[in-house]
Amino acid sequence: CVCVCVQCGADYNPLDAPALPPRAGERNVPANVAISCAAIARIKGVTPDVVAATTTANAIRLFTPR
Repeated sequence: CVCVCVQCGADYNPLDAPALPPRAGERNVPANVAISCAAIARIKGVTPDVVAATTTANAIRLFTPR
């Protein structure tokens, strides 16, 4: 799931959602970050490295006090 921040318009990946695992019936855990990243990369048509860099930059931008 890729969401868009209403405040800044940035894509972000809500990986901390325990109810949204990549496989039904499983609990979401931090190890699933790579699975989510690969899925987003496929959808967006970019590499996982681009997704990682973009979501990291967006998280920094979103959570850095102004």
